[in-house]
Amino acid sequence: QIAEIRKDELTALLQKIEKRAPEVARNVRFYLTGIFDYAVDAGLIAGSPVPGNRVLRARNQKPHPALAPGKIKEFLGKMDASGCNRQTAIAVRLLMLTAVRKHELLHARKSEFDLDAAEWNVPAGRMKMRRAHWVPLSRQVVRLLRELFTLSDGELLFPNVRDPRKPMSGNSLNALLGRLGYLAEAKPHGFRAMFSTFYNEAGWNPDVIERFLAHASKDRTRAKYDRSEHRGEQQKLAQHWANTVDALVAGRRSLESQASLKRWLSARGAA
Repeated sequence: QIAEIRKDELTALLQKIEKRAPEVARNVRFYLTGIFDYAVDAGLIAGSPVPGNRVLRARNQKPHPALAPGKIKEFLGKMDASGCNRQTAIAVRLLMLTAVRKHELLHARKSEFDLDAAEWNVPAGRMKMRRAHWVPLSRQVVRLLRELFTLSDGELLFPNVRDPRKPMSGNSLNALLGRLGYLAEAKPHGFRAMFSTFYNEAGWNPDVIERFLAHASKDRTRAKYDRSEHRGEQQKLAQHWANTVDALVAGRRSLESQASLKRWLSARGAA
């Protein structure tokens, strides 16, 4: 019975899992918290026996390696020449161009996209902050998605090869970067850091960048009162980033210069 479960039992369980997989232990504790909080609200138990975070070791987080923009041409060239699965290659390109998290992309469903309106609505349940996220789509991303839609049946954007009812494993992307020899300098999550660094150094509106990345404002007062989503500016940013990647692949390295990009933005009033 749920009322008979003790805190010391859950602590022992979590610490046992932690020895094998620390991140799984943190996720299990998160899920247990939801279960027991529901039990409290339902009147089944008087209080939650889930132990606090302190029973698990603190994360030793390191920044995700981020590809330098100057290496985009080389990286994408090697990927295309590798003969890898086309859906996997498209997933890497979409991560780079949309700057979403890997989980958000690989678990996407086709019904979330409106390609005619060039937008993607990610449901709150798949977002890290549990808030629905609007993603503007560049022309290049729309083309990739139209191709992707023809490569698989069913609702999942990236169905698993072995079981189409499940999404592609995130390890597929890491494995591809490893085979290409880039895992030490580029992780899938690092594409977000590359995008953020590029545009922050270029002087783009930081509020637009943070909204694009689905980051919560660190200023709680500002987060409460600033309801602006900057959708028009986000759309410009998405298209500019896709054009910049195309320019780098084509060898027009002038766009790689932050000073050059800043002048380009200023001339168009976009900064």
